[in-house]
Amino acid sequence: MADFAATPRLAILFDAENVSAAIAGPMLSRLQLSRFVTIKRAYADWSRLQNGWKSVLVNYGIHAVHTPNYSAGKNSADILLTIDAMDLLHQQVSWFCIVTNDGDFTPLVHRLIGGGARVVGFGSRRAALSFISACHKYIVLEETEYTSKAAQKAALMANLQRKQSMEVLETPEQSAARARLAVMLHEIFSEASPQNHWVNLKDFHARIQRRQPDFSCRQFGQKGMVKLMESLNLFELRKVKNPTAPSQVKHELRLRLPDE
Repeated sequence: MADFAATPRLAILFDAENVSAAIAGPMLSRLQLSRFVTIKRAYADWSRLQNGWKSVLVNYGIHAVHTPNYSAGKNSADILLTIDAMDLLHQQVSWFCIVTNDGDFTPLVHRLIGGGARVVGFGSRRAALSFISACHKYIVLEETEYTSKAAQKAALMANLQRKQSMEVLETPEQSAARARLAVMLHEIFSEASPQNHWVNLKDFHARIQRRQPDFSCRQFGQKGMVKLMESLNLFELRKVKNPTAPSQVKHELRLRLPDE
């Protein structure tokens, strides 16, 4: 059993009104979260801000903290994120990742470091220099690192929807479930192989089950992973002989390009 008392605690705090939802996947893939007891929170006025965040919150287990703006021109998200960060510092959280481009968080970084915490910032090159300089480390996530994947995902989803429209009619609920599945699989594969190299299907299946423990091919009317991957038209599949046992084969897959 893990010794949680001895495991360092990490808080990942997203300024969701300041950064794109697409930044979450590439950002979290940079961290070795197994080393930490991890708290993940995203701050925004969720009554008006959705824009891709809903699926990200679910897929990555991020807690949505609602911060309604009580006065025009005031950003409640910044204030509550700061209050929570200080509370967490007093609760013995020793590492903080603050995901923002906003220089208004610079005093918070100084206060956290003064309290003995390590602070890593994530954002774009447009982030305020004061915030970048204040952090122990600042990691730039180029827009091309996630917007190009988002564009590719949109093209793949459109291709999937076109294919589905020519096949057996599904209920709206089934169609929505398959679309959510395709988005999740694309994200997991992109984390496993950013360069779109061939990936062992069994290893890919294991990654899916780590992300979603209740995942089952039968939920989507298929008996196994090969049939499910083929039905989605999201991946190319191939068989490869086992060099130590030529009579055995394994399946590998990679993302199908949008124009295929």
